[in-house]
Amino acid sequence: MKQVRLADTIKVISAFALWSMLAIFFNKVTLPVSVYVVFGSLIALTLLYLYFYFVNHRLPHFKYSPALLGIFTVAAVKGIIWYRALQIYPVAQAMLIHNLAPVVALLFAPILIKEKPHFNHFIAVITGFLGLSLLLQFNGDKNALINLGAIFALGAAFASGLQDIFHRKLSPSVTGLEQAFIFVLGQALGSVIFLLPNLPSTITWVDLSHIAIFGIFGTAIPIILLASAFKKLRSFEVATLGYTEPALGALWGSLFLKQPILPSTAIGGLLIFLSGLTAIREDK
Repeated sequence: MKQVRLADTIKVISAFALWSMLAIFFNKVTLPVSVYVVFGSLIALTLLYLYFYFVNHRLPHFKYSPALLGIFTVAAVKGIIWYRALQIYPVAQAMLIHNLAPVVALLFAPILIKEKPHFNHFIAVITGFLGLSLLLQFNGDKNALINLGAIFALGAAFASGLQDIFHRKLSPSVTGLEQAFIFVLGQALGSVIFLLPNLPSTITWVDLSHIAIFGIFGTAIPIILLASAFKKLRSFEVATLGYTEPALGALWGSLFLKQPILPSTAIGGLLIFLSGLTAIREDK
């Protein structure tokens, strides 16, 4: 049991580690983010189709369920509003708001899937949010919170919390690969509908290689890892482990972009690490 939880925890952290490196990725490439989201989603979807055709020799047989529709819908909407929030709102504040996802999962999991949190889960969420506040150095400007960017970030947080609940609900009957297929299918559809009008008229082969990197390492692999980790981890445990994404992002920024790590950043990162340990602590 403990070994399985440890393996699933490593999968979740690996997924968030890959997503955290997108900050470095977007600092190195030249095209708008929407280009990578649209074509990267289509590449990830193509790879999943090829896997099912050539490895499993057939596409999975899906049976309709509200949770499956929920993953598809969340995927179609979340990426669009999240990337839009990052365009029109301060990144640090947007990430703070988006990381309310564990609170959403904590509140709705008992209602939607009868999954009850324990006291250590509430401690983990609060500790992680405190660490995140230090890490991102939230300035507390109330006026900056009330605008469309904040609403988009809050919507993305709500969607992420629900996504974790839907993954957990499906984990006994739908494999991680199959859940990832539905998620990427929804993300591809949503991105094409909402972002396609803003795409450039020409894309070079170098740009295409960058898009492929985003599709494989920024979309397909992390969502497969995340979706396959819900067998033994609760929805709000996975959501709380998501606090590691900005902490790792700060680390990558220091290593690859020569950005300094301040004392507040170090303390915030440590609190986030302790939050993750608290969240996955097994009840005796």
